[in-house]
Amino acid sequence: MNFLNSAILAVLAATLAPLLIHLLNRQKVRTIEFSSLVFLRNLQKTKMRRLKLRQVLLLIIRTLMLVFLVLAFARPTMKTGALSAVGSHAKTSAVFLSDLSASMNARTADGSALERATRRELELIELLKEGDQAVRGEFSRIATFSQPTSDFAGLAEDIREQAPGAGSTDIVSSIAEAEARLQESKNLNREIYLFSDLARNGFTAAAGLERPSVENAGRIYLVDVSDERVINAAVTGVEFSGELVQVGVPFEITARMINRSGETFDHLLVGVFLDGRRLAQDDLSLGPWAAGEVVFRLEITEPGRHFGYVELADDDNIADNRCYFTVHIPQTTAVLLVSDFPSERQLIRRALLPGGEGRFTLTECDTRDLTRENLAAYDAVMLISARKPESVMWENIDRYVRSGGGVLVVPGGDLDTATYNSSLLRRYCACAFTALPEDLPSGEQYFVLDDLDSRHPILAVYRDVPADKIPSIRFYSAFELSNAAGVQSVLRFADGRPALVECRGGQGKVLVWTTPLAALYTDLSFHSLFVPLMGRTAEYLAADLGEQAHDYRVGQAVIRPRRATWAGPLVLEFPDGRAAQLAPEASGDAEKYATMELDMPGCYTVLDGDIPVDIFAVNIDATETVVEKITREEIEQRLPGRLITVLEPDDDLSAAVLAARYGREIWKILLWGVVGLVLAETLLARTKKSELPPDMLSGEKTAG
Repeated sequence: MNFLNSAILAVLAATLAPLLIHLLNRQKVRTIEFSSLVFLRNLQKTKMRRLKLRQVLLLIIRTLMLVFLVLAFARPTMKTGALSAVGSHAKTSAVFLSDLSASMNARTADGSALERATRRELELIELLKEGDQAVRGEFSRIATFSQPTSDFAGLAEDIREQAPGAGSTDIVSSIAEAEARLQESKNLNREIYLFSDLARNGFTAAAGLERPSVENAGRIYLVDVSDERVINAAVTGVEFSGELVQVGVPFEITARMINRSGETFDHLLVGVFLDGRRLAQDDLSLGPWAAGEVVFRLEITEPGRHFGYVELADDDNIADNRCYFTVHIPQTTAVLLVSDFPSERQLIRRALLPGGEGRFTLTECDTRDLTRENLAAYDAVMLISARKPESVMWENIDRYVRSGGGVLVVPGGDLDTATYNSSLLRRYCACAFTALPEDLPSGEQYFVLDDLDSRHPILAVYRDVPADKIPSIRFYSAFELSNAAGVQSVLRFADGRPALVECRGGQGKVLVWTTPLAALYTDLSFHSLFVPLMGRTAEYLAADLGEQAHDYRVGQAVIRPRRATWAGPLVLEFPDGRAAQLAPEASGDAEKYATMELDMPGCYTVLDGDIPVDIFAVNIDATETVVEKITREEIEQRLPGRLITVLEPDDDLSAAVLAARYGREIWKILLWGVVGLVLAETLLARTKKSELPPDMLSGEKTAG
C-alpha cells in the first residue's frame, strides 16, 4: 500500500484519544461491607458483563472510525506487481512528447489541438517532484529531444511556447527514440507521455516496434487531444494539363479538393494566386467525405520564374487549405544544333530564329566539334543528320539526358543505324532503326501523317485548329522502328507506323524522328507548320514538365539538377525569408544539389549569387489531416509488449497517471467504512430497559 498524502498520517496519533479518555476515567473500586446487599439477589451479573463488552466494542468502533477517516485523507493506493513495493518514494523519469504535425493545427471547441495538448502537459508537470527528471520531445516525422532536467518551471515555459508545424506524423519512431533515452535513466518509474490526435496515419509511417528487451521498459501514456467535431476541407493537389506554358498563351490547371468531415460544404470558395495576385476564383459544393475539382484557365504575361497557390476559404484546419506550385518560362532557351550538313542547319536556324533573334539562342557545330561543347550549358540538343559522333560523346549525351536534358534526333539518309541503335536508342527503349528502303524516294508515291494528337504538349497548340486547316505533309521515305510497341508515339503515319517517338532516360527525354529532314525525304520544311513545330519541340525539350508534377513534401530533403553554368555557392531562400547555403551532391553521373529537410510549405528560390536560378514548391502531406482514429488493437500491434494507457480527451489525466503509477486509490472505500462504523456505533450504543440491572430501574422509579 502507498499513500499519496502521507503527511496526514501523523494525525493517526489522535486515534488514541478514545482509549486515553477511557483509561483516565476509570476509578478504583473500594469495597465497603454493607450487610443489606446480601438481600439483593436479583442482581444480574450476566447483564453487567454484556454492558462491559459493549463498552469495549464501542471503544474499538470509535477508534476505527478515526483511523479510517485519517487514512482516507492520506489517499492510500493498492497496486500489485513486481514494483508495488516501490511506492510513492520511487523517483520518476518522464518524457513529454508533443505532436507538432500539421493535423495539430485543427481548431477544437477549446482552442487548437496543440493548445489542448499544452494544457494537458502542464497538468502533468504538477505531478513531478524533487528528484524526478523530465525530457521534452517534439515530433512530426522526426523527433527532437532536450536534455534531462529537473527545472520543471523552465520545462513548463518551453511547453507553453511550442507551436504546430506542417510535417507529417511518425508516432512509432518517436516512441522508439523516447524509449532509448529512458534506458539511460536510473529511476525506477519510467514514463512516456505522448500528446497527439492519435490518427491512424501517424502509426503507419514506419514499421512496428519490436518487443522491449528489458523488463522495466516503462509505461506509455497516449493522450488523445482530438475533437471529432472538426469540420475540414483540404486541397489535395494541383495538376497541369501537360501544356507548354508560354507567355501570353492561356493554360489550364486543375485544383483537387476533398471534404474530410461529415458536414456538407456549400459554395466553398476556391481561389488561385500567382506571384501574390489573385487571378481567379470559383466555388464548389462538397458532400460529406466527398472529393471535387475546379479548373482554372490562367495566362502569364512575362517570362521568368513564377510561384502560385490554390487556396480554400478558412475552416477548422487551415494547414491544408493551400497547395503551392511553380511555373518557369525561360527568358531564352539555349539550343545546341549538331549537324554535318549546312543546308539542314539553315532550316533549323530559320525555324528557331525567323527574324534573326527571338526566344532562342542557337549554337551550331558539327560532330567533330561536339567533344568541345559543354552540354550542360544548353537547354536542348538537336542532332540533325549527325553522321557518327565519337563514342565519348555518346557518354556525354547520356549523362546530359539523365540529368534532365532534352535531345532531338533527326536521322540523315546515310545514318549509321548500328551506332545509333547501340549508343543511343537502346539506352532508353527497346526500339531500333532498320535500314531505309533501297528504292530512292520519288514525289509520286508518298504517305501522310495521321490526325494530330493534341494531347501531347508539342501539338497542344493545334487543339482548336480544325483538321481541314492543318496542311497535308508528304513523306516519301522513312526508317522503320523495330520493337516500337512500348514507345510513346507523338506522331504516326496514316499506316500506323511511328513518325515521331519519345523515349525517357533518367530525368530527361529523347525525341526521335524516323524520316530525314532533307527535301528528298519530306516536304515538311516547306509548310507553315514547320516553324512552330520546331520551336515547340525545342521548348518541350528544354521544359521540365515533370517539374509541374513534382510532389515535394514538408520534412523531406529536395534533390534537384544543378546546371554547370551556375557558379555557386548556391543559397536557398525559404518562404519566410530565411536563407541557407547549399552544397552540391553527386548522384550517379549527374551533378545535383541537395537541400536540408524542409520544415514549411511554400515556394523556395535557389540563388546563384543574387540571381534566381531555380524555384520549386513544397506542400504538406495531403493525408496528414485525415484524422481517422486508430483502435486499441492496432496500437498494441504497432507497440507490442508495452504497458500502454490510452487517455481520452475527457479523462482525468492526473488521476489516471497516479493510479497507474502507485495503484488504485481506496479512499472512497475507507469513507464508506466510516459510514458503516457510524451506523454500527449508533445501533450498539442504544440500550434497552430490559437490559438494565434492577438497581438502576429502582433508582429511576425513586427519582420519579
